[in-house]
Amino acid sequence: MKKVMILMLVGLVGMFLTGCASIMHGTKQNVKIDSNPAGAAYKIINSDGEVVEKGFAPSNVKLSRKKSYEVVMVSKGYNEAKISLDKKFSAMYLGNILIGGPLGLIIDASNGAMYKLSTDSVYYDFITNEIK
Repeated sequence: MKKVMILMLVGLVGMFLTGCASIMHGTKQNVKIDSNPAGAAYKIINSDGEVVEKGFAPSNVKLSRKKSYEVVMVSKGYNEAKISLDKKFSAMYLGNILIGGPLGLIIDASNGAMYKLSTDSVYYDFITNEIK
Protein backbone atom coordinates (compact mmCIF):
# COMPACT_ATOMS: atom_id res chain seq x y z
CA MET A 1 0.00 0.00 0.00
CA LYS A 2 2.85 2.36 0.86
CA LYS A 3 4.48 1.71 -2.53
CA VAL A 4 1.23 2.49 -4.33
CA MET A 5 0.91 5.81 -2.47
CA ILE A 6 4.52 6.72 -3.33
CA LEU A 7 3.96 5.90 -7.01
CA MET A 8 0.79 8.01 -7.05
CA LEU A 9 2.62 10.90 -5.39
CA VAL A 10 5.49 10.67 -7.90
CA GLY A 11 2.95 10.64 -10.75
CA LEU A 12 1.15 13.70 -9.41
CA VAL A 13 4.40 15.60 -8.90
CA GLY A 14 5.42 14.69 -12.46
CA MET A 15 2.13 16.02 -13.81
CA PHE A 16 2.57 19.31 -12.01
CA LEU A 17 6.18 19.76 -13.12
CA THR A 18 5.27 19.65 -16.81
CA GLY A 19 2.55 21.49 -18.67
CA CYS A 20 -0.39 19.77 -20.29
CA ALA A 21 0.50 20.89 -23.83
CA SER A 22 4.12 19.84 -23.24
CA ILE A 23 2.90 16.35 -22.46
CA MET A 24 0.20 16.12 -25.15
CA HIS A 25 2.03 17.45 -28.21
CA GLY A 26 5.50 18.56 -27.15
CA THR A 27 7.52 21.65 -27.90
CA LYS A 28 8.32 20.74 -31.53
CA GLN A 29 6.08 20.04 -34.51
CA ASN A 30 6.77 17.81 -37.50
CA VAL A 31 6.29 19.62 -40.81
CA LYS A 32 6.47 17.96 -44.23
CA ILE A 33 8.02 20.04 -47.01
CA ASP A 34 7.19 19.05 -50.60
CA SER A 35 7.04 20.52 -54.08
CA ASN A 36 6.07 19.95 -57.67
CA PRO A 37 8.41 19.34 -59.35
CA ALA A 38 10.09 17.42 -56.56
CA GLY A 39 13.59 18.43 -55.52
CA ALA A 40 13.04 22.12 -54.85
CA ALA A 41 15.62 23.61 -52.50
CA TYR A 42 14.20 25.16 -49.35
CA LYS A 43 15.34 27.12 -46.35
CA ILE A 44 13.31 27.84 -43.25
CA ILE A 45 13.81 31.16 -41.51
CA ASN A 46 12.48 31.75 -37.99
CA SER A 47 10.88 34.97 -36.73
CA ASP A 48 14.32 36.13 -35.49
CA GLY A 49 15.67 35.98 -39.06
CA GLU A 50 17.80 32.87 -38.44
CA VAL A 51 17.96 30.06 -41.00
CA VAL A 52 17.02 26.99 -38.95
CA GLU A 53 16.70 24.34 -41.69
CA LYS A 54 17.87 23.81 -45.27
CA GLY A 55 17.26 20.94 -47.62
CA PHE A 56 15.48 19.59 -50.67
CA ALA A 57 11.81 18.61 -51.03
CA PRO A 58 10.41 16.19 -50.14
CA SER A 59 11.59 16.35 -46.55
CA ASN A 60 10.37 16.26 -42.97
CA VAL A 61 11.56 18.78 -40.38
CA LYS A 62 10.94 19.34 -36.67
CA LEU A 63 10.32 22.97 -35.80
CA SER A 64 9.96 24.63 -32.43
CA ARG A 65 6.39 25.71 -31.72
CA LYS A 66 7.78 28.83 -30.03
CA LYS A 67 8.42 30.78 -33.28
CA SER A 68 6.79 31.61 -36.60
CA TYR A 69 8.63 30.76 -39.81
CA GLU A 70 8.95 31.58 -43.48
CA VAL A 71 9.69 28.73 -45.88
CA VAL A 72 11.55 29.92 -48.98
CA MET A 73 11.49 27.43 -51.87
CA VAL A 74 13.45 27.60 -55.12
CA SER A 75 13.23 25.36 -58.17
CA LYS A 76 15.31 25.85 -61.32
CA GLY A 77 13.38 27.75 -63.99
CA TYR A 78 10.66 29.00 -61.62
CA ASN A 79 10.11 32.03 -59.39
CA GLU A 80 10.98 31.79 -55.70
CA ALA A 81 8.08 30.88 -53.40
CA LYS A 82 7.59 32.11 -49.83
CA ILE A 83 5.19 30.38 -47.48
CA SER A 84 4.42 31.49 -43.92
CA LEU A 85 4.14 29.11 -40.98
CA ASP A 86 2.54 31.08 -38.18
CA LYS A 87 2.40 30.07 -34.54
CA LYS A 88 -1.14 29.93 -33.20
CA PHE A 89 -2.62 29.32 -29.78
CA SER A 90 -3.12 25.61 -29.01
CA ALA A 91 -6.23 24.54 -27.10
CA MET A 92 -4.04 21.88 -25.40
CA TYR A 93 -2.74 24.72 -23.25
CA LEU A 94 -6.15 24.97 -21.55
CA GLY A 95 -5.64 21.47 -20.16
CA ASN A 96 -3.47 23.13 -17.54
CA ILE A 97 -6.62 24.50 -15.92
CA LEU A 98 -7.66 20.92 -15.15
CA ILE A 99 -4.32 19.13 -14.76
CA GLY A 100 -1.17 21.24 -14.89
CA GLY A 101 -2.24 24.12 -12.70
CA PRO A 102 -0.43 27.46 -12.60
CA LEU A 103 2.97 25.82 -12.94
CA GLY A 104 1.85 24.04 -16.12
CA LEU A 105 0.61 27.35 -17.53
CA ILE A 106 4.02 28.90 -16.93
CA ILE A 107 5.96 25.92 -18.32
CA ASP A 108 3.92 25.70 -21.52
CA ALA A 109 4.16 29.46 -22.06
CA SER A 110 7.93 29.48 -21.59
CA ASN A 111 8.80 26.44 -23.74
CA GLY A 112 6.41 27.22 -26.61
CA ALA A 113 4.11 24.21 -26.09
CA MET A 114 1.15 26.59 -25.80
CA TYR A 115 1.39 27.12 -29.57
CA LYS A 116 0.97 25.05 -32.71
CA LEU A 117 2.14 25.90 -36.20
CA SER A 118 -0.49 26.83 -38.77
CA THR A 119 0.06 23.64 -40.80
CA ASP A 120 1.79 20.26 -40.66
CA SER A 121 2.53 20.30 -44.37
CA VAL A 122 3.96 22.79 -46.87
CA TYR A 123 3.43 21.88 -50.52
CA TYR A 124 4.19 24.33 -53.31
CA ASP A 125 3.35 23.63 -56.93
CA PHE A 126 5.77 25.70 -59.01
CA ILE A 127 3.90 24.87 -62.23
CA THR A 128 0.56 26.34 -61.08
CA ASN A 129 2.02 28.75 -58.45
CA GLU A 130 -0.26 27.23 -55.80
CA ILE A 131 0.31 26.53 -52.13
CA LYS A 132 -1.48 23.34 -51.17
